[in-house]
Parts: sequence; structure tokens; C-alpha cells
Amino acid sequence: MYANWVTFNLGPGKREQATEMVKKFRPALEALKGFEGVTFLGNEETGEYGSLITWQTKEDADAAFQVVFPQLQEAVKGRVKEPPRRVLFEVIKP
Repeated sequence: MYANWVTFNLGPGKREQATEMVKKFRPALEALKGFEGVTFLGNEETGEYGSLITWQTKEDADAAFQVVFPQLQEAVKGRVKEPPRRVLFEVIKP
């Protein structure tokens, strides 16, 4: 299993905007091959938001990134000081 960790900063007090993005992106993620689950996170004080999305395989994670990340970049365009960031992790299970 693999996980995409994606973060971006909308600025303080933008929880409503982040919530709207969650409503938009959750169904799109769930429809993609290999989707396992997603957790959305946020800090309203600092404006840092993100998601941890798990996928069955690295190929699924990479393919989903190619589809969804450009949509995220468009959604936050003009709202963030720097582009969203992505880190790919292998999920370690004991």
C-alpha cells in the first residue's frame, strides 16, 4: 500500500474554502483505481491543509496524482503563496 501526502497553505481562517475543496475532491478520489481511503487535515490558525490518501499500489498512487494534482493546482491557484506539495510514502505494516 502507498500513500500520497499532499499539503498546501490557504492562509489563516480559510476552513470554509478547505471544506468546499474536500466536498469536490473526495468523490473524484474515490472513483479512481486502487483508492483505499483519505483523511483530510487542516490547521485554521496557520492555514496549512492537506490530505493523506492511500492506494493499493505505487502505480495507482502515481496515476491518481497525475489526474488529481493538476485539478488541485487549479483549485488553489491565486489562493496560495507556493504550489501544493506531494510526498509519496510506502505504508509500513508490522
